[in-house]
Amino acid sequence: MLPSGIKARLKPSKSQTKIIITLVIFSIIICVLWEVKSLSWILWPFKIMTVALHEISHALMALCTGAELKRIVVNSNEGGHIVYVGGNSYLIIPAGYIGSTIFGGLLIFCGFSPTTSKIAAIFIILCMGGTLYYSNGFFTFVFTISVILVVGYILYIKKWNIIQYFVLFLGIMSGLYSLWDILEDVVKRRIENSDASQFAELPGTQWLPAQLWGFIWLMFSVLTVIMSVILAILVFNKKQDEYQVEDEWELLPTRRSLSNLTVSTDDNFGFGVI
Repeated sequence: MLPSGIKARLKPSKSQTKIIITLVIFSIIICVLWEVKSLSWILWPFKIMTVALHEISHALMALCTGAELKRIVVNSNEGGHIVYVGGNSYLIIPAGYIGSTIFGGLLIFCGFSPTTSKIAAIFIILCMGGTLYYSNGFFTFVFTISVILVVGYILYIKKWNIIQYFVLFLGIMSGLYSLWDILEDVVKRRIENSDASQFAELPGTQWLPAQLWGFIWLMFSVLTVIMSVILAILVFNKKQDEYQVEDEWELLPTRRSLSNLTVSTDDNFGFGVI
């Protein structure tokens, strides 16, 4: 049995309920745009950003396991890879899906508060900066610079509602991107250079097929997104935010809120070894 205090805090406030509804709407919009090929271009910049988070997750694990990271590549066709020497492939390969899912969960968590949304935006800039540092491709250079400039500008002009929407959308996109990617690359069709396929080929992991490894990572993604929402409700649940102006969060900005904005490689992920 949960203590009564925790039970009370698990009940979302009005502003938190609006955020949860927004996340559901974002998920539906992403699903629709993903399946309707004529409209999928709308998601393109967010897909590229989630690819960057995916690849930087590989890169961070490579560095943590002693690998020499050569470069990070993000392609305009929504693919990417890292090039590294050494390290532990058993940790580096799954780090892409697991890391981008954790990044997504953290962004969703931060998106429940205007203050932490600002911190998340700075974190996004740092991630893009890390990608830029290890990149040597023209597209990766131009895209990461563009993201840094756009997010930096929004922070500079203090458009907090825009930052919060942006952080929440990128969070749900990154948190569930592995779900859609695994469904396409592992469940619907077996892609030999997908992370799940390459992980299933390592010695000692061949007892499970790529589809099951992908399913495990898929379940991890769903649970991480759910837990990030629950933790955000617990941490940011302040009943007084329903009548304090600084904590107001609207599903759709009204005229009043708009006037007060400044106050308040292929089709799948991969990696390379040289």
